[in-house]
Amino acid sequence: MYHLTMAWFAKAGFTPRAKIELNYTEAMKSLVAAAYDAAILPFEHPELSELRPQIQLRPLRPALQRHIAIAHRPLSTIDGASKNFLQILEMFKQK
Repeated sequence: MYHLTMAWFAKAGFTPRAKIELNYTEAMKSLVAAAYDAAILPFEHPELSELRPQIQLRPLRPALQRHIAIAHRPLSTIDGASKNFLQILEMFKQK
């Protein structure tokens, strides 16, 4: 996430320096709520921000896109349900 964020800023001509980097979204939200000022986080469940009135969540503009992948064992070692799941995911594959 760090490299993705820094590339997003660089594209706009900025080179900020991160004060802290954590992999736990809820920990970062707790730091922000405790007056750590601001953090860039995945935009998950924005409706839950209402549970913490001291935090405001705002989507980034332009949007920061995160690429994800599927990790799995060789198909010959996967059970039927997992194979079905992978086949369904294959329908969403970008060409």
